[in-house]
Amino acid sequence: MNKETLLNTKVENLSDKFEMEKLLKLNNIYIASQPEHTDWEKLKAMGFKNIINLRSPEDTPADEIDTLNSLGMSYLNVPVPSCHVLTLDQIRKVNECIGDTEGEKTLIHCKSGNRASSWLAVHLFFQHNFTPEQAVKKAQEVALTMPGITEETKEYLESLAKS
Repeated sequence: MNKETLLNTKVENLSDKFEMEKLLKLNNIYIASQPEHTDWEKLKAMGFKNIINLRSPEDTPADEIDTLNSLGMSYLNVPVPSCHVLTLDQIRKVNECIGDTEGEKTLIHCKSGNRASSWLAVHLFFQHNFTPEQAVKKAQEVALTMPGITEETKEYLESLAKS
């Protein structure tokens, strides 16, 4: 999908079908807040195969991995400190998983959706040549709502644009 098409793609809000606060779709990328235990079977029924969790293991519900394994869904944990932008290494890990699962429904989540949306901004910057402003704006349409992480994401992308 080219940049202009992606810039004009509307974000779909799918959260009304779930217990989780946020589930938003941009093209083939799904960003969410922390799914509730009752959401996993619904996600499986919708065809989700892969879950990427950006929360630290100690902040993740204890039964998440076991539940996903029992449903036959793959799981990747890339811990990102609360309300911070992902490092290039963390971005690479998420991107590798996304690339390995291309064509399969993949959900990227954290507690509120802000870290996942910050990843989206960086992804749009690198993979789709968005400017820092365009990337942050699109991520804000998804779930980037916290002022601190929004500003940190914008500053991070601006520094990457200069290098």
